[in-house]
Amino acid sequence: MAQPPGFTVNGASNLVCRLRRSLYGLKQSPRAWFGRFSNVLQEYGMTRCEAD
Repeated sequence: MAQPPGFTVNGASNLVCRLRRSLYGLKQSPRAWFGRFSNVLQEYGMTRCEAD
């Protein structure tokens, strides 16, 4: 398994990332993802449409 681009350190190819936990397969996974996604969009100055 390889790390995604941007997560490797130059000159230290033997370092790895340690996962704290996995959300895949849990019932609350979509809600957690959407909550984080919404926060990022709001940080960029976007707002939710009230019609939805």
